[in-house]
Amino acid sequence: MREPTIALVFSPEPWVERLHRHLADHGGARVRQIVLDPAIALQDDYEILVVSHRWPGLTSAFVAALHARGRAVLGVFDPDEPAGHAHLLALGVDAAVSADAPVSDTVDALHGVEMPSAVASVADRQDSSDGISALPARSQESRARRGAIAIGGLAGAGASEVALAFAVASSSRRRTLLIDAAEEAPSLAPRLGLGLEPSLRSAVDAVVHDLGPLEGALVPVTARLQVIPGFPSTAGASQVLAHEVVHVVGAVTASDRVVVIDVGRASGDIAVAVVREAETLLFVLSGTPIGVSRALTWVAQSRELLADVNVHLVVNRAPRDRFKRAELAHELTRTFNPTAVWWLPADRRVDDAMWRAEPVRRGAFADAVACLADSVTPSTAARPPRATRGATRRSTRRSGRAA
Repeated sequence: MREPTIALVFSPEPWVERLHRHLADHGGARVRQIVLDPAIALQDDYEILVVSHRWPGLTSAFVAALHARGRAVLGVFDPDEPAGHAHLLALGVDAAVSADAPVSDTVDALHGVEMPSAVASVADRQDSSDGISALPARSQESRARRGAIAIGGLAGAGASEVALAFAVASSSRRRTLLIDAAEEAPSLAPRLGLGLEPSLRSAVDAVVHDLGPLEGALVPVTARLQVIPGFPSTAGASQVLAHEVVHVVGAVTASDRVVVIDVGRASGDIAVAVVREAETLLFVLSGTPIGVSRALTWVAQSRELLADVNVHLVVNRAPRDRFKRAELAHELTRTFNPTAVWWLPADRRVDDAMWRAEPVRRGAFADAVACLADSVTPSTAARPPRATRGATRRSTRRSGRAA
């Protein structure tokens, strides 16, 4: 009996080693390669990809691209995770087996897979050997600067909640796209009750690897607000290069749409790349002396990164007391000259909205973020002037809302 050629996606799961050893010792199929990266899986020559349902590179666009190349996909799911089997079927794999099934059953499944017919769509649109789209990186980067707003901060400061509220407020005036580009603990999908697909990985596949339309990665929230949820896992983020996310930002930036990127902790490779190409950075910190101290430490370590971007410091859960605010503002502007300092009050409606998996639409927090969005959201490509330190302090005393 003819042995099919397979590519086996590397995974620490025990079934991978069992299958590999069985095929090496007893035959049944020939392992052409061990796959680590989706781009390699698309380029090399084999017949069937064998992959775990947990692999972050496994998306519906990726499966469709393999089918277009005449390759089949055999998915392996954990029997203790019933959703894994359903996930594989939703992605369109050709067959699925349980991870605890005898190896002979997996071999039988390999022989029983019906091979798809190759088509000339996706494969013929690859414009370079490394899978990067034909649009030059310089052009992508310059497009990303047209009004893109990055929002990030320190762990626990609430940057993702601010990003969501900012996007909602911005969408009241203009079409807005919110991208969750956090490398660690992306929260947009669980925050809004969204599924694992589509995700930023889907957008990267579409823009960088030309796997399906980019519109398939955009999830509508309201009539004028769409989101691209974050990576399904930290492992998924580790398989994506920072410049690939910048390509996505460049691809979605348009003159009639505001692009907001939640970078989470503003220190990872992706966060740094996005901030470097953004027009504006909203840096979120907690409204305590410790929060201010940590923020100033980050600013001191990131001066080169911040040299060519408008930096707004956003103090979340800020104290009500005007004296405390003035003290915090003095520390924030003593050694650093941000474009402005903004104060967002603590609001129980934020927690209530989290439980309902909805954006915060009213209340003191939502009103304060709306003022921030009205000021920061670009109406033209012109860059607003930086505020002087004296103006910052006078504004703090006068309004107590923005400095």
